[in-house]
Amino acid sequence: MNALGLKPVAGQTPDMMVTVQEQAFQSAVVLPEQFEAAQGETRLQGWLEVASRWAAVGGACLVLLIFLRVLSRQKPEPVPVEVLSLTPDAAARSLPNSNSVTPELLNELIRQKPANVGVALRDWVSNAAPAATSKN
Repeated sequence: MNALGLKPVAGQTPDMMVTVQEQAFQSAVVLPEQFEAAQGETRLQGWLEVASRWAAVGGACLVLLIFLRVLSRQKPEPVPVEVLSLTPDAAARSLPNSNSVTPELLNELIRQKPANVGVALRDWVSNAAPAATSKN
């Protein structure tokens, strides 16, 4: 009643003003041709959805295969390592024990050939890794 904007007059009950009755909806008549066309469209839509999903998976697999093929063609380049001789000044700063390396000596070697640092560190880490795991 509030939605309709009705106000009961004195002595009137809301049931006297408004009644609610069920009404059957009018059904739409579907012709057989329209039904078959609708069925064909839903089948086509189902196939298109499945095809789009598989196309995405196939595209991802294709990109992965291309990446793996390009990766397999890449060969690691050997890094040349030159053996450096110590300058007399650097030899004087080194300790008498030939196995120990001082920070000054390392800095001098790095200044002479910076490319060797990466190779030396890689070798050092790869040689130290089995020893570190065996201690645990």
